[in-house]
Amino acid sequence: GNLNERKFLSTLVKENEVIVDMFAGIGYFSLPIAKHSKPKIIYSIELNLESFKFLTENIKINRLDNIIIPINGDSKTEVIKLSKSGVRAQLSFLVLY
Repeated sequence: GNLNERKFLSTLVKENEVIVDMFAGIGYFSLPIAKHSKPKIIYSIELNLESFKFLTENIKINRLDNIIIPINGDSKTEVIKLSKSGVRAQLSFLVLY
């Protein structure tokens, strides 16, 4: 993966921001942001069950379960649920390749 890209994204996050990482995969962006920034919380949304299993495992291995909340679901519907529950994200990641 591109380490410089992940480090750069970490610099965009301000202290105590709420982050929503849509299509989080195995935590490609969520993990370095949680490690190198000081977000209030990160909601990492991933639909693929296999990727979600690795995401939750990576969160535990890196001891980031106090910062990252993994959500197994479709980003489109989960973002609406988060919004309706009062979550106001300052920064959402949707990265297209």
